[in-house]
Amino acid sequence: MFVLVLVLILILFGSGFLNPLWWWAATVLVFGATRHGRDRQERWDRRYSHPHRARWRREDRRDYERHG
Repeated sequence: MFVLVLVLILILFGSGFLNPLWWWAATVLVFGATRHGRDRQERWDRRYSHPHRARWRREDRRDYERHG
C-alpha cells in the first residue's frame, strides 16, 4: 500500500511540470498519507504500550502455570 501511494505521489509530482494543479494534488496526498500514518502509529502505541505488555506477560505466565 505504501509503495502504491509513493508511486502515485511521484507521478503527480512529475505531472506538476505540465500543470501546477497536480503539485497541489500530490501535496494533499502526502498530507493525507502522513496524517493517516501518524494516527496508525498512535493506535499501535496505545495497543502495545508497556502496561499492556505487562498484562500479557502475567496472562501468559498464568496459562503456563495452569497447563504446565
